[in-house]
Amino acid sequence: MQKDYKVLVIGLFIVLLVTLFSSLLVLQNNSDFAPKKQIVEVGEENTGYYCLMKYFDIDKLTPEKSELNRQKCKETVAKIFGDDKAEHVFIRYKDN
Repeated sequence: MQKDYKVLVIGLFIVLLVTLFSSLLVLQNNSDFAPKKQIVEVGEENTGYYCLMKYFDIDKLTPEKSELNRQKCKETVAKIFGDDKAEHVFIRYKDN
């Protein structure tokens, strides 16, 4: 009886692992979970620093999302050029 219990637990554990692995594959291939934006270029020009963002759904861009994009751009500029350079950044959008 004890041996049957161990086999059952091991079998359930294997089924759980296979289910989790296949769920991750499905979620990874689902386009709804794909990124909607991507920073493709960060640079410097006369007026300051900028991020060029490729946006896959530009029609759904809201002021809140734009502010989140600005924060992400500031973080990226700070990583590349330093914290003092990330005060005034510009975002350029490129529709995909």
